[in-house]
This record gives sequence, structure tokens and C-alpha cells, in this order.
Amino acid sequence: MDENFDGIQYKEVNTAVIKEFKKRKKRQVITTIPVIAIILIGFIIRITHPELSNARIDETSFLGIPGIVICIIVGVIIIGSVIFSFLNWRCPACKAYLGKNTDIKFCPKCGTKFE
Repeated sequence: MDENFDGIQYKEVNTAVIKEFKKRKKRQVITTIPVIAIILIGFIIRITHPELSNARIDETSFLGIPGIVICIIVGVIIIGSVIFSFLNWRCPACKAYLGKNTDIKFCPKCGTKFE
């Protein structure tokens, strides 16, 4: 039976949907780890090697890796994470995108409960 609170209709709990949602949420959290690591490493490099901040990208290297290669790798990781997130973070029931919040209790489109 569906419940109605504050004008929003929530669908009955479905264990298969909850299980799939938990998998997606775990993947979503794991996907953010490399992006956060890249940002932290970038800040650390910027603080510890200020000479790299004003250098041209084609004239720099870090740990023997050319700056352009580092930029390409970082770009691929970040773009890949964004694309994966957009494809992964969807309601298992209706496939609607769930937005930026990972602490979500129900689908804002179809009302399926995730707990």
C-alpha cells in the first residue's frame, strides 16, 4: 500500500530495489575517492612546488612525468567519474537521475522508497 505524507506519495518498499540502490550508492561513493584524491594531490603539489604554478604546461614535469600527460590523465579521470556518476546514480525503479545528494530516502520522480 502506498503512503502519502506532505503531499508526496511514497511507493511500497521493494527489497530488490533497495538492494540495487545500495549497490549504486556504494559505487557512487567509491567513484568520488579518486576525484577527491586528485584534488588533494593538486593542492599539495601547488603548496610544496609553487614554481609549478606559474610555469607553462608544456615546460613542466612532476616526478619525471610531463605536465601535459598529467593534465590528460587527470582530465580523463574526472570526466570519466562525472559520466559514470550520471549513468550510475539513477533510481533502480524508474531510472530517473537522483541528483547530487547521496543521502536520499526515496526517488523524487516516482516516490520509490530506498530504505
